[in-house]
Amino acid sequence: MKRRQSSLDSDSTTDYERRLDELDRLQAQKEWEEGLEQLYAIMSLVLLPIAGKYFGRRWAHALLARYNRVGLGLQFFLGTRIAGLLASSR
Repeated sequence: MKRRQSSLDSDSTTDYERRLDELDRLQAQKEWEEGLEQLYAIMSLVLLPIAGKYFGRRWAHALLARYNRVGLGLQFFLGTRIAGLLASSR
C-alpha cells in the first residue's frame, strides 16, 4: 500500500509540474506578444515619422535642385533623355 501511495504522489507532482510549465510557457508567450506590441508602437509613433521627415526633405531638396537646373518643362517631369527624344521627333 505504501508503494502505491508514493506512485500517486509522484504522478500528482508530475501533473503539477506540467501545469506549472504550461503556465510559464503561456506567461512567456504573453510577455513576448506585449514586447512586440511595444516595438510596433515605437516604430509607428517615433521612427516612421522621423524617417518620413528625413526622406521627405531629401526628396524636396532633390526636386528643387532639378527645378533650378532644368525648369518646369518636359525635362523636369520626363527626364532629359526622353524629353530630348520627344523634342527631336517633332
